[in-house]
This record gives sequence, C-alpha cells and structure tokens, in this order.
Amino acid sequence: MLQAREKQGLVRTSRVPSLSEIAPRFLNWVEASTLELATKRYYQYGWRMLKVTEVVRMRLDHITTDAAEVLRFPGSGANGNVALRTLRRMLRKATEWNVIQSCPRIKLLKERGRDLLIDPATEAKLLAASPQPLHDVILIMQDTGMRPQDVFPMGTSQLV
Repeated sequence: MLQAREKQGLVRTSRVPSLSEIAPRFLNWVEASTLELATKRYYQYGWRMLKVTEVVRMRLDHITTDAAEVLRFPGSGANGNVALRTLRRMLRKATEWNVIQSCPRIKLLKERGRDLLIDPATEAKLLAASPQPLHDVILIMQDTGMRPQDVFPMGTSQLV
C-alpha cells in the first residue's frame, strides 16, 4: 500500500531539494516548453539573478514569504521583479511536480514608472540649447528609453 502511494507522489520518501537542486529541472522545462522566446530569456535572466542570493541554498519547503521579501537585486524594482517572478514560477512548478505541497506568496517590489515624456518638438529645443556632454546624454535617453540614473554612470569619467 505504501509503495503504491509513493509511486503516485502522495508520500514523500526523500528530503526536499534546495532551489539550486531544482533549478536544472526548471531550466530544462523552460527550454523544452512552448513559452515565447522572450519569456524563456526572462526566466533564464531571473535565475541568473537568483543564483547569487542566499535563497538558492534553501530547501524549497523553507523558502517563505519573509525569505523572499529580504532578497535584494541590483537595479530598479522592475529588475528585481524579474528574479521574484522567476522564484514564484519555480516554486509553483515544484508544487506541480509534487516536490513541495504548497508555495509561499512571493510579493513583488514597487516599480517606478516614467515620470516625464519629452515630445519631439521639446527634444529639438532641448538639444539645441544643450552643451556637450549633456547633448549626448539627452540623445541616449531619448533613443534608448534609459533613465538618467542608468545613463549617468556610463559617462561619469568623461563628464569630469
């Protein structure tokens, strides 16, 4: 009777794996799935951010909402949310695969949206009145959609 329940995945006979131990299975699933290519890259990038955190060594059944809330990632809240959404998906897949019985609620970080958009006429006036290197900074921000805090470090040594 016990063996039949083990085969059905109703009884756990081994220890619960860590996040790093389940990662290869998750990444193989991502690669083999019918997800869009952009979504596959999203989860791969999320994993690259997660694998340098403390949570990677935790057993899946020990990852809690509190453990996820203290994770910190470089860049903006949107960047950190890539990792948190990946963690959320990994835990849900582990639940589907009967590796864990349930998964915690993973809360996302607050994201800041764009504060101001510059129309083409305003951009032309701004560029005409801007000396170098400000002129190039404005062009980079307008052409790429980057925020000032992302552009300024690129040229800090040249701005001084």
